[in-house]
Amino acid sequence: MENKPLEGRTCPPCSSAPQRAGEALAKEAPPYDKGAGAAPPIQGQAPFTATRIQGAGAALTYLLGWFYIRWLLLNADWGEPGRFGGWALAVFCAAFFGGVELLMRAAGRRAGGESWAWMAFCGLLAADITAKSFLFWDSGSLFVWELLALHGAAAYWVLCRAGLLTEGATGPFAALDALRALVLYPFGRFFLRVRVVWYGLKKGARRLRGHRFKKNTAFWVTLAAALLAGADEGFDRLLNDLLHRLELIALPDWFWQNFWCFVLGLPVGAYLFGLIGGALRETPKPGSGPRLRRQAEALRAAPEGALCAAMGAFLALYLLFFALQASYLLGGFAGRLPAGFTAAGYARQGFFQLCAIVVLNFGLLVLAAKLTRRPLRQSPALKALSLCLCGANLLFAAVSFSKLYLYISRFGLTPKRVLSSWFALVLAVLSVLAALSILRPFRAVRAGVLAFCGLFLLLCLCQPDLLIHKVNRQLYRAGILQELDEGFYHPKYINTAGEEAEQAIDGRFEK
Repeated sequence: MENKPLEGRTCPPCSSAPQRAGEALAKEAPPYDKGAGAAPPIQGQAPFTATRIQGAGAALTYLLGWFYIRWLLLNADWGEPGRFGGWALAVFCAAFFGGVELLMRAAGRRAGGESWAWMAFCGLLAADITAKSFLFWDSGSLFVWELLALHGAAAYWVLCRAGLLTEGATGPFAALDALRALVLYPFGRFFLRVRVVWYGLKKGARRLRGHRFKKNTAFWVTLAAALLAGADEGFDRLLNDLLHRLELIALPDWFWQNFWCFVLGLPVGAYLFGLIGGALRETPKPGSGPRLRRQAEALRAAPEGALCAAMGAFLALYLLFFALQASYLLGGFAGRLPAGFTAAGYARQGFFQLCAIVVLNFGLLVLAAKLTRRPLRQSPALKALSLCLCGANLLFAAVSFSKLYLYISRFGLTPKRVLSSWFALVLAVLSVLAALSILRPFRAVRAGVLAFCGLFLLLCLCQPDLLIHKVNRQLYRAGILQELDEGFYHPKYINTAGEEAEQAIDGRFEK
């Protein structure tokens, strides 16, 4: 049987590839601008757009970046009272908080009560730094800590004001929110301002395409001026003289100084807009907090007995330590030094180690509360052991403070000793809050964060430098201290001599 030739015949379509498949795919494919030379857009990815509010935020951050470099970093002398540093910080904070508040209101974001509390916290810190820069010889021993706290709290406030905190308010995810405010938002959206400005320029260019007659007008005006100069010698001399004068004009030094400050402020502004613009472009997600809590509940895998054994081992070690070193540890409460120790050696030895043990105990409490299969408050054994750990924390904090008190009573106050005493107080307050949360559930992490910030603000507003001077002067008069340092005061107190200086300073405390 002879095969029929197939040459010249059309191939029948395959069942898996219909004839009109190409047409169907062509209909489904989204059109794109081939003339622009751009690749076709990815399906599901919306084109970048920016609102006028975001454009206003970009303009604000350009100004803030220039001002931060020009007046806060390069030209602020915090060592001389009232010179730039004080008023510059006040102006920057007013522009930052006021500008962000206006942007949030324009975007329809309502302000919660907590956002006003964080704004008040930042405002009081800024007011304290400003007041010290005008009243005293320098900005005080807590200046660096206050400035760091002000920067961190301001960034955290932006997320709080935008309603982007993980649970809508400060809570167990406060550390995560702080990381987002200080690192993830600013650096993750560092070039967002460039995209917003470029979008605005392109949008403005499209609007100006219908006004090309302005360019034509400029061309014809220039041509007419050249023709008039050729027709009249007097007009020609006048035009040449005007151009010569324009060539002789040199830009002043202040222009170049501010120009380079503007250039150096570009990264600062990009960081700020990464935070502010990112917060404006993101929609609050109220369900993220409960979702993270459900994911955290899935981590409960540690057996209750193992954690009870670990906590019992720690408590047995602490009990043994107190039994063997009772006279050494409790000597500070009685005001006596152990044999072979000086006051400085007794205070320094073991202080930071005891504070580190308190922090370690807090970590153990977190593990017991979040990783056990059975919740801590439902387990009598874990509950009792956790309360014992809180009691040990209080005892460690009290011992640390007694060491410092013995040292201060003999050698006076210094900024480091004030900070160490404050830190021991903070550990004690947090231990009390932890114990209360075990007995009765409440938002302990939120209370702890607010307590920490409140105690730090109280420390700053109490003017520790004045307290240091007052305590040291009393010890100097009692003959305990041999010399007194008054170097941080305003020059009007330093320039007075002898008894007059003492009366001026003492009169300040009496007021």
